[in-house]
Amino acid sequence: MSHLDPDPANPPWVHPAQWLQANDALTRLCAARSSELGALRHEAAQLLKGLEFLFQVLDQLCAETCAFCKDPCCLHARPWFDFKDLVFMHVAALSVPLSQVLTDFSSPCRFAGPQGCTLPRLSRPWICTWYICPAQKELLGRVPAPVRSGFQKGLEEIKEGRKRLEDGFIALVCSRPGS
Repeated sequence: MSHLDPDPANPPWVHPAQWLQANDALTRLCAARSSELGALRHEAAQLLKGLEFLFQVLDQLCAETCAFCKDPCCLHARPWFDFKDLVFMHVAALSVPLSQVLTDFSSPCRFAGPQGCTLPRLSRPWICTWYICPAQKELLGRVPAPVRSGFQKGLEEIKEGRKRLEDGFIALVCSRPGS
């Protein structure tokens, strides 16, 4: 197996060459089909709007829990970028990190710093957004019901939007240009 072949025992694109190849391919596909990305760009913009609300809630939860946590999730969680993450970042023209977050499933996230994640929220894997630790779940249970239900609804809408974006992207790049 070459360093460009996927390794089912590890997250995808852990080798720098794999990461570059995957992102270069997505950059080229987006450029080649740029004039046909309108609906997908709209979907990505809707996701960005939904994420703004989620990030406000998450920032509050993190401010009240993460600094005092004795067992930070980021140090033992094993998140990684999946295809939906990369499609979203490329279609939305967001900054793509220089590497996959893990080198393998036995290593911690390379972007976990002493004060938390060193990546901007929009440049993190989706799993880092939707995962809520037990302490945060407890706090979320105490926020006003409209905020709590809006947060849960927002998570579900983003999950569905990510799937539509991925499906639409695959359909687009598998179709003939201009069709």
